[in-house]
Amino acid sequence: MCDKHEIYVYCWSPLGSGTWSGVPTSAKPVADPMIINIAEKYGVSAGQVILKWDLQQGRIAIPKAESEKNMKANLDLNSFDLRAEDIIAINQLNRNHRYGGDPDTAYQGNMKMHVSE
Repeated sequence: MCDKHEIYVYCWSPLGSGTWSGVPTSAKPVADPMIINIAEKYGVSAGQVILKWDLQQGRIAIPKAESEKNMKANLDLNSFDLRAEDIIAINQLNRNHRYGGDPDTAYQGNMKMHVSE
């Protein structure tokens, strides 16, 4: 439907919320054993696998990064392509879980939340 109506999907917080959110790293997609296994197979980071998965399916992914190292890794996605079986495996990881507030129903209080530097 999105293709038919030229709607572009944007991935909000595609790697899970930052450390400021209080979400433990162990609960984020980058810590999922399947993602880590795929990352090791390609010699890249778990974050790079998630971003590549989004991009190969035509989504716009604009991740946040808390270090220069992560910013560079987030941009370095041209050295590999995920195979079809990897994309299928990642697709099956959906848990219908949000790591932050729903952007469609954000309250004014959320807009005033302090985010550390």
